[in-house]
Amino acid sequence: MKKLLLFIFYLIYFTSFAQLDREHWFAPMYDGQSNGNPEQYLHLSTNETTPFNVQVYSNNVVVYQKTISKGDPGVISIDRSYIITDSYFDIHKVGNKGLYVKADKPCFANLRFKVINHAEIITSKGTAGIGKEFYTVVAPNVQNNNNLGFAASFLATEDNTKVTVGNFKKNLTFTNYGSANSFTFTLNKGQSYIIDGRSTSAANFNGFIGATVTADKPISRSNGNFNGQYATTDSDVGSDILMDQSVPVDKLGDEFVIVKGYGAIGNNMEGAIVVATEPNTSIYLNDSTVPIKNLATKGDYYLVNESNYVLRGNNHYNLHIKTDKNVYVYQLLGGVEYGSSFLATGGMNYIPPLNCYLPKKIDELSYISRISQTDSDYTFLTKLNIITAKGANVKVNGVVPNSQYGPYDISTISTNQNWVTYSIPGVVGNITVESDKAVTAGIASGNNAFGYGVILQDFQLFPSFLKPRETVCKILRQ
Repeated sequence: MKKLLLFIFYLIYFTSFAQLDREHWFAPMYDGQSNGNPEQYLHLSTNETTPFNVQVYSNNVVVYQKTISKGDPGVISIDRSYIITDSYFDIHKVGNKGLYVKADKPCFANLRFKVINHAEIITSKGTAGIGKEFYTVVAPNVQNNNNLGFAASFLATEDNTKVTVGNFKKNLTFTNYGSANSFTFTLNKGQSYIIDGRSTSAANFNGFIGATVTADKPISRSNGNFNGQYATTDSDVGSDILMDQSVPVDKLGDEFVIVKGYGAIGNNMEGAIVVATEPNTSIYLNDSTVPIKNLATKGDYYLVNESNYVLRGNNHYNLHIKTDKNVYVYQLLGGVEYGSSFLATGGMNYIPPLNCYLPKKIDELSYISRISQTDSDYTFLTKLNIITAKGANVKVNGVVPNSQYGPYDISTISTNQNWVTYSIPGVVGNITVESDKAVTAGIASGNNAFGYGVILQDFQLFPSFLKPRETVCKILRQ
């Protein structure tokens, strides 16, 4: 038993630092709306007190360098040509866009970008985000509009990497390309590929969700909508960027908790997308013992409606999702609502599965309420959502949160109470979250024109041969 425990803790120690990593990748994106005034910033932060160097590569060439340390994070203004294109001549072909970050010591890296009235953050998952098997997840558009679309992008980590994207659920039409049953392409290290389709047919609204991605060597990939509108069919209402980096199938799980963003229940901005990776996957919400949906085949999806959020008190809403097989879960969330623009400030986050071997500290995330370094701390109203094991002692920047912000239970049944949630409004600056038990966190942010979200920590690197997870967790609690 002692040898088993030592082996388990060895694996936890050396595999749980996912976002906090020495290597990060960002696949490029296609801006199909050709929005104006673009800005892109790479945010780098660390818990290391000794300064160290971070190098940023594009097409295997160093294009930026930055020195960072705890309390002194770095922000790099990124030339758009390295990461985003608005030319359809750059899509559906092998290209050289994308970023690779290599640091002397572990650091966090996230790409924050905005255009007129749109913004998003893509958080690197580090080496946890690279893999060989994925399923695509995008928000289901509900408008026939050429300014809306779906997208997936790919960045190779090794030479001679063969990638295949296929098994589309519907007959899709791709931008400046036409119809296709699949895409197969070969990338060398640092090379990339972008797939895009416009929301100009019913098939293109949601037919790309659940497509399979296979590679013979590890790749990094992102997916989402640039731009998307899932909340209303009113064509006079705007959209927002809905993007995040994916993780491979072998990093998934079967239990999730999400905390509502700023969208009011009833405006259809809050919810989640669940995508199956195995046939006959049942989805359970909150305390229900009856599945709300059974996903019959791989790649099938279910859109969890915001009406399933449960009010736990003090305007705090959370949602517990449990499945009987591993799935992808992406949260859809709203930014700050104001006037008539409340349906135009969406965001999309990959949600990590819950496990007892999540880390106990997130140290530190920089400029949490800013896109650019020069933004005011109050350009975007930001709240910090925390999920931790029940009974944990939680601190944010060394201070215990006010009791009105949590903890809130995720269930009315005591046997389901393994996790609790917090939601702390008005956070600014550099943030460190610590708990004496497993913890993960995210933010919801925005103003009357922008909405976005980001998960601050998403670890799921525990080896599949140590399943079932609850058995391992019980051992760890002893």
